[in-house]
Amino acid sequence: MTIQEYNDNLRAQDHARAMRHKAQPAGLAAYQERKSQQEAAAIAPYVVEKDGRCYTVSLEGNAVESFPTKKAAIAWIMQAKETPAPAPAPAAPAEPAASPEPIERRETISTEGGQHRMNTQDILARVRTAISLLDPDHSVCAKIELHKLADDLEAKIRMETASQRGSLDAVKTITRMLNDVKKSNRPALAYAWTDDQGRQCACDGFRAYRLKDALPLEARPDDAGEPIDLGKIFHAPVSNPELALELPTVAELKAHIAVETASARATLSRAERKNFTPIWDFGEGKPAVNAGFLLDMLAVMGNDAKAFADTLTGKMNALATVWFTSERGDALLLPMRIAEKKEQQNQQNAQREAEEEAARDAERRRNYHAHMLREMLNDYSAMVERDSEYAMDPRQFVNLAQYADDYAA
Repeated sequence: MTIQEYNDNLRAQDHARAMRHKAQPAGLAAYQERKSQQEAAAIAPYVVEKDGRCYTVSLEGNAVESFPTKKAAIAWIMQAKETPAPAPAPAAPAEPAASPEPIERRETISTEGGQHRMNTQDILARVRTAISLLDPDHSVCAKIELHKLADDLEAKIRMETASQRGSLDAVKTITRMLNDVKKSNRPALAYAWTDDQGRQCACDGFRAYRLKDALPLEARPDDAGEPIDLGKIFHAPVSNPELALELPTVAELKAHIAVETASARATLSRAERKNFTPIWDFGEGKPAVNAGFLLDMLAVMGNDAKAFADTLTGKMNALATVWFTSERGDALLLPMRIAEKKEQQNQQNAQREAEEEAARDAERRRNYHAHMLREMLNDYSAMVERDSEYAMDPRQFVNLAQYADDYAA
């Protein structure tokens, strides 16, 4: 369908609508305004922006004209609607029918084992060939659309490959994360990369993954920049049972998110709902995390994933980073620094400071008692050397025994 045929169809529909509104002047005016808005909305998809210019295209995707703004391009197409279609040329006399020729089956490809329908890889190969044959000076719009189609087909191939490997959920999750990073103008984090140990890495500033087996993700372009060193973020975590965190099942987590979201809709204002984030709390004195991000972690790391608090001190705290480990690799998830967890962290810090001060005080007392015990034993030895029959009086013996008991404690 060309633009002229498209406009002819619109003109016929407009005439039918106008006849229905002919006896209603007020309704006709409202209809005309509504019709203009609908026409602009219908035409907008056929205007392509490229390098500061806007190109109008037919439904086949061929470039027609270029304009400085999208509004001007839409106005030009709407004006073309008023141009009457040229009279059809006289039909040429019919020629005798030729003998039918065999039709090549383009949708099938010959293989050693027979024939099969064209798959996504075959379509992508043909699209790439078409792109290389296009004249960039006269087919800007078609080239743009073909590039978009090629990108979509590449994404589809990655998803098909992931589905065959059983890692479709992981690929979808990381792809969605990286697409969100692209919107934040951080090209260094917008694509996955490989570290010096051959692990596939991906990070968005809140989540970081290091996977042993690479997923079929979008290739990293040369101009993406230098990736970050995740080795500086992973603080050599260990599977310490004292720092273990109990993970929910996927079903439990989805139900929790649904309940929290429904509660927020019922109790929060519209402005408050914009900043609402469902939270999963691992418990008193333990970290809380974004529940949606935790769901992503479970999707990527698999059913055998285990979680631990990653702390430099080796002790549990309410603002610890959560470290995940499984057969697929390991990952980190930053905690939510909500007021409740900050208060728990302050209490934990105060308690640990008190415990450390008590331990230091006990050590000072122990050292003092050891010193006094040595002094009393030295005095006793000196007295025995001067007088072999010297005997310690009961009060000195009691003090000596007390210092010995305190030192041993």
